[in-house]
Amino acid sequence: MKLSVKAGTVLVASLALGGCALPGGTTVPQTTKVNYYPQCYQPVQQLHQADQQFAQTMAVNTMVGAAGGAALGGLIGGNWQSALYGAVAGGTAAAAGTYAQARFQQEADDERRAYLISNDMSHDSSEMQHAVFAARQANSCYNSAFNQVAGDVRRGSFSREEARQRFAEINDGQRETAAILAQYGKKANDSVQEYRVAVNQQSQKARPSRSTHQMTQNFDKCNQQVSDINQEQSSIQREADTQRNQANELAGA
Repeated sequence: MKLSVKAGTVLVASLALGGCALPGGTTVPQTTKVNYYPQCYQPVQQLHQADQQFAQTMAVNTMVGAAGGAALGGLIGGNWQSALYGAVAGGTAAAAGTYAQARFQQEADDERRAYLISNDMSHDSSEMQHAVFAARQANSCYNSAFNQVAGDVRRGSFSREEARQRFAEINDGQRETAAILAQYGKKANDSVQEYRVAVNQQSQKARPSRSTHQMTQNFDKCNQQVSDINQEQSSIQREADTQRNQANELAGA
């Protein structure tokens, strides 16, 4: 969800600096030691960035919805840190419907609001597509590398030790890719559920129009993107499991 709210961004940045957990889920750390296949890990880095960006966007939206909690915390504690902790508490307690509430508060015109919601979903759908594309690039690269190493092992071009190291890096890269997609998918699903509330409320309140029709279409696209993310994650995980067994047979990796 794309809400450009400076105050929310400041809250998120302050929480991150203070070591507080941000709403929207945690990001996955790098677990792959890159020695042989930096070209395969490049799209994994892009996927890391996409995951972090999505988490930050969700955090901003949650903080905006938790403004009441922040104000209460500030009054009780008398300082900005208390306000930040209040924002987290408020956001955690009432995250559902935050996006819808914000959009309805910010825009009174039904047609304009439908247009904004539609644009936000279009933006998120595009981001999800980029994430899936990066994951597919990484997995395709690692698959090619695996097949190359397997062929070299059968021809005796690699020692078993080098083969084991290469297989390990390939498998780690695939598993890291799958882990990022799993977290990304959870955040994307949470985002879609927020959109569902907004779309339902908008559909009940506003007359059918081009904007509301486009809004519904974009919601369906986002929903499909979540499904694509989950399917891709499962596919990469299965391939990693299968190739690990093959590597064990070839080189005891």
